[in-house]
Amino acid sequence: MSDYNRLILVGRLTGDPERRIASSGTSVVTFTVATNRKSGTNEEVCFAPVTAFGKQGDLIADRLAKGSPILVEGRLRTDQWTTPQGEKRSRLHVICESFSFIGTREAAEPVPTAASHTGKDAGAKFDSLDDDGIPF
Repeated sequence: MSDYNRLILVGRLTGDPERRIASSGTSVVTFTVATNRKSGTNEEVCFAPVTAFGKQGDLIADRLAKGSPILVEGRLRTDQWTTPQGEKRSRLHVICESFSFIGTREAAEPVPTAASHTGKDAGAKFDSLDDDGIPF
């Protein structure tokens, strides 16, 4: 049997992404994705810590904020360490391998104002059509 470590999360950011630069110069962006699952009257919420590197991390940090919807595809990773008091600790988190912005494009881009778009050209091509040119 071959091992397989892959997951897909669809949820919302619980806070603004945090960016830091590693000693190698690579961007390291961390954020948490909240997902929920409803079962009858119960709702289960899961908070998944995610780490994205390089250009992917930069895009996430530059374009997303608390509450933004996102789809993350990646793998699980366990970090283990010992505290100064000698206690062993571990943390499970997601390493982002790919992601997608989700939601409407209109929500991501500003809506044109009356001053910047008059709407004159928008309906012009339809005003010249007669009923014989419409296939339905």
